[in-house]
Amino acid sequence: MFYIGYWYCFFGKENIEYQYQTKMSYWCITSVNLCPVLCVSQCAGFLMTLKGLPSTYNKDLQEAMFDCYDTVHAVLQVTTGVMSTLKINPSVMEAALSPDMLATDLAYYLVRKGVPFRDAHGISGKAVFLAESKSIPLNQLTVEDLQTASPLFSSDVSAVWDYSSSVEQYSAPGGTAKSSVAAQVEHMRTWLKKQVQ
Repeated sequence: MFYIGYWYCFFGKENIEYQYQTKMSYWCITSVNLCPVLCVSQCAGFLMTLKGLPSTYNKDLQEAMFDCYDTVHAVLQVTTGVMSTLKINPSVMEAALSPDMLATDLAYYLVRKGVPFRDAHGISGKAVFLAESKSIPLNQLTVEDLQTASPLFSSDVSAVWDYSSSVEQYSAPGGTAKSSVAAQVEHMRTWLKKQVQ
């Protein structure tokens, strides 16, 4: 799926192909994903401690903030290395796509027909269960099969099984649509230019 320089993982002698199931990519990527969680939890713990102490004791609590800084600094180094050595293999990634990944899109299909998401989610789960019990991919269910989960399914449900549409439907700020991602990249470039000046 993708390649990462070995210096940015825990072991390896050359650029290795990583599948998303492997421990190597798990640790490499998880360290980046956990940074905000660790920093927020450290900050929350620090603030809870600080809240009950006299104001003259504050200076002794700087260690928690230094830990947070060290964590962010280390993760930024890993992120820089990962991004600079990252090579994406689109054909392998496309081959790994599965209709099961679109189960949430099936729920959104029902939401657009007026079903509350809490109910649509359950109906989508029934469709997934039905596909698994028949040992077929989710997109191979017939309209009649889907209608056993909800009568709101009709022939236009076939539009749900398009991976590109699934990505492009999230066009809000921070979404996955190309236009949204391009706007986020441009926003960050503008921000970085301001920081340099």
